[in-house]
Amino acid sequence: MKVIAILTLVIAAACTPAEKSDHPRLFFKTEDIQTLRFKAKSEAGSLIIDQLRERLSAQKDALYLGSFAAGHGLLYHLTGDQNEAEKAAEIVKMVIKDELSFMSDPDDPGSVTDIVLWNSTYKAIYRTPNIMGVAMAYDFCYDAWEEHFRQSVARELEDKVTDLLEGGGEGWNPNPWSNWHGITKVEVA
Repeated sequence: MKVIAILTLVIAAACTPAEKSDHPRLFFKTEDIQTLRFKAKSEAGSLIIDQLRERLSAQKDALYLGSFAAGHGLLYHLTGDQNEAEKAAEIVKMVIKDELSFMSDPDDPGSVTDIVLWNSTYKAIYRTPNIMGVAMAYDFCYDAWEEHFRQSVARELEDKVTDLLEGGGEGWNPNPWSNWHGITKVEVA
């Protein structure tokens, strides 16, 4: 689902930085939405939207489930379709409840283990993509989600950020040059 992040950056490249009080604000501002929708209707924009929809229709992988939520959140803004924000919310709920678990340890390809990624101390390097995806979905869908749901997601994200700052879970590599630091610390930023 790295494609979603790339598509987001491509679409948002022409937008101005957002203020802290704005939502969305990570990749574009509220006042940029009309421009983005206009660009999404262009030939190139339509191809990007089609590619995003195709990726979002693929089988969901527990390791990158949060990216699907972010993708639907992005579609919510590009199309104005409230159903996309609702799909993002449903996927965020799945992530937080660990409804789709990771079935094997990437470090032990022969193993078949039911590994939850949100409510665990499993290796942070594998948990962070979902945290990042949920954070992106939160920002994209802030105005579309009900206040109580936004607050619950914000609390979950705050807990995960605290967890990442305190350490990386099982197998944590404490060396500052470790790729574990890159993915976990950059995500917190």
